Amino acid sequence: MDTRQNITPEDDGMQVAIRLPDGFPVEDIEQLCSLMADADPFVPAFKPSSYGLYSLIGQVWSLQVEQIETILLPDRNVASRMAQIAKGMAIGKEAQLIAGINAFAHFFDILMEPSIGFHELARRDGNEAALQELAWFRAADHGDKFDWLEVALGRAERLARPEKARALESHDLAAGLRDWSTGYGAVLKLAEVELLHPGEPIEKIMALLEWLHRDYFFAGQVATMACVYFAPINAPKAGLMKSLRSPNREKAIDGAKNAAWDALYLSSLISMVNKAAGGPKRYIYASLDRRARLIARMATAFGGDGPHRDAMAAMLGEWWAKKHAEAIADKLTTIAFDIDLPEMAKKRRKAAESKQQTTASGEKVIRDWLPSP
Repeated sequence: MDTRQNITPEDDGMQVAIRLPDGFPVEDIEQLCSLMADADPFVPAFKPSSYGLYSLIGQVWSLQVEQIETILLPDRNVASRMAQIAKGMAIGKEAQLIAGINAFAHFFDILMEPSIGFHELARRDGNEAALQELAWFRAADHGDKFDWLEVALGRAERLARPEKARALESHDLAAGLRDWSTGYGAVLKLAEVELLHPGEPIEKIMALLEWLHRDYFFAGQVATMACVYFAPINAPKAGLMKSLRSPNREKAIDGAKNAAWDALYLSSLISMVNKAAGGPKRYIYASLDRRARLIARMATAFGGDGPHRDAMAAMLGEWWAKKHAEAIADKLTTIAFDIDLPEMAKKRRKAAESKQQTTASGEKVIRDWLPSP
């Protein structure tokens, strides 16, 4: 017999019976939902139901009643650790949360799309290594959800029955990605402003935003990161631009490339949200990095349904003086509304034609900068 539970929609007061499969471990899943809510690894690019994102009832309501198709976009660290657990490894303190993400996705029929993470790995370690790890991620994605649940609830350190690697796929994951190179050019400009612009933080962020507005693509994901990076009041910026002032200038370049990958996750998320607008698909970004999740939440405030100026100003108000938060939010909103103007199309064509030169110039600035003696 199916497990049944009556729930009451918030809009009209009627009751609807939802059906859970025979043997569905209700108590274990409620415990899993509680653990996930405490850790909060998800950033939904939509407004969850009033039951909450980490709610058994809310997830089943979305799946059965609203017939929503939810797609999870894990960052590379999440995807790589899933692959490690699938091999039968005990990965320590992060195992419960990583297994929890996978079990949560399995029990609520959430699809997983990890492609950006494996493109990043391929550029670092080579295509073959990325394809091998992708095969183990696919194994995790097709694994025994009850086995993963045991690890998620802390009742096992590793899978009782390790998965078997899936067949290798034939993608060229190391190939260049246009959106990555666009974000990389914007990150290099962010680094240039930080290293060479003598002004106050508000002047630095405005200089970058004006350049994105008038001379480059509007790399909104990099603009969002910059709002945190340049913020003067206790912003979580540590590590956002790794090794920018290192005596080893190639480490500074590597740090800029790493930031461009971080930005690409957000770009991919927003692009998917825009394409799915009005349809049944909903997207969730997953990361263990609190700062990455925070920036993703800011990025979704400028998502598929247009700029949410007041929401952005409120978020920025945590790290900027109120007048500066308002000014930044106003500038971002202006840029968003200008995107479809004819002159912006001309600007984008010019930026595309000169993107290689922009990148080369930005890298030269980074390499030539010398720390003070």
